[in-house]
Amino acid sequence: MRALLPLLLISLAGCSLFGPAKPETSEHAKEVPKWAYAPMEDCIEERELCASGEGPTSPIADANAMKSLAAIFETRIEGSTTSTMTATGNGAFAQAQETAAISVRDEVKQTLEAARVEKRHRFQKLSYSLVSLDKGKASANLRAAIDKAQAELEALWKRKDRTAWARMWELHHQREGLNDRYNILMGQRVTYSPSAQDLQQWYQSRRAETPMGFDAQNLPTEFMGALKARLTNSGYRLFELKSGARLITKWEAKQEHMNVEGFEKWFFILTVENVSKAGAKIGGLSVQETASGRSKADCEMKVRESLLKLMESRLSELNLQD
Repeated sequence: MRALLPLLLISLAGCSLFGPAKPETSEHAKEVPKWAYAPMEDCIEERELCASGEGPTSPIADANAMKSLAAIFETRIEGSTTSTMTATGNGAFAQAQETAAISVRDEVKQTLEAARVEKRHRFQKLSYSLVSLDKGKASANLRAAIDKAQAELEALWKRKDRTAWARMWELHHQREGLNDRYNILMGQRVTYSPSAQDLQQWYQSRRAETPMGFDAQNLPTEFMGALKARLTNSGYRLFELKSGARLITKWEAKQEHMNVEGFEKWFFILTVENVSKAGAKIGGLSVQETASGRSKADCEMKVRESLLKLMESRLSELNLQD
């Protein structure tokens, strides 16, 4: 049964689908009920969002009804969304939006867990199911997720940390994507700031080049390039500097014991510190990963993507200043 559910419904199973109440069931009826083709006519629109489905068995009909509910939910969102989901001339914008879409999808899975089967019907070897989504419970879940994203966004927006702009963009789209769903259930959006326009204007108006010392110590070429590109995109002009105010990057690779012939295990640590002219630490981050493979180079390649993503997500910890 579960294989029939879309990605949004993977987490729905067993009793959690239906809640404590047993669905109303009719067997051997003389006709198909009206709700099989007009589900909302059998629901209280102010409190419920309903859908129906059919199949050779009741479990399959239940699954198809849940699938229909998810489809209605998303179709209405696509037709009424007011959020701006367009990338703006930088690959990191698109990356942030993609990450936000995943977060929204996960929250919607939880929202659909509030759905339950209300009625079942059997007619001429076909089963029919009616499912409903409690708008109050679902909207409460969405509002909590919206407020959580908004709280983090407000904190970053107040700091105006350049290195956090991608995270702010991600949080904005997460907030608005959830707001679209909230609007479908409650018939109104919640107004928040900063808006997409606020974020775009700030990104485009920030100072283009602020000098920054850069001291790379044993940093592999791939990590060097990624870090430099990220800082350059954030508006900093890097120059090599071995003393004074600068970013100090360190790369450590430690081989660990592995009792498997032909394989090696390595522990990698990437550290970035922001130090003042006097050498005092202003901010910093440290990310680490372990991998096994045929060689050190093989292990390094395996951890590269995850380490870079970790570094990217924590750049605001450097506390960079203009």
